[in-house]
Amino acid sequence: MGIKYLLGLELQRDAAKARELFATAAATGYVHAQSALALFYSLGFGVDDLDIAMSTLYHSFATMSGGVLSDMALGYQYYRSQRYD
Repeated sequence: MGIKYLLGLELQRDAAKARELFATAAATGYVHAQSALALFYSLGFGVDDLDIAMSTLYHSFATMSGGVLSDMALGYQYYRSQRYD
């Protein structure tokens, strides 16, 4: 359902509602929802502002549950932090 709100498929596009639905699914441990929620925070999509700390937190949750894309995202965040310090 979150995807439908996010992309506006059959429903009115609503990023905040999509984020809410992904957050509910992420709280149950659904790894894809945790990765998606991390992306919402890293892009500031459906949230008030960018929040890299929350993005890192949800990527970490997803990585601990076997989320390969979140593992790569964490590696990239680390790489950028080392490169631009």
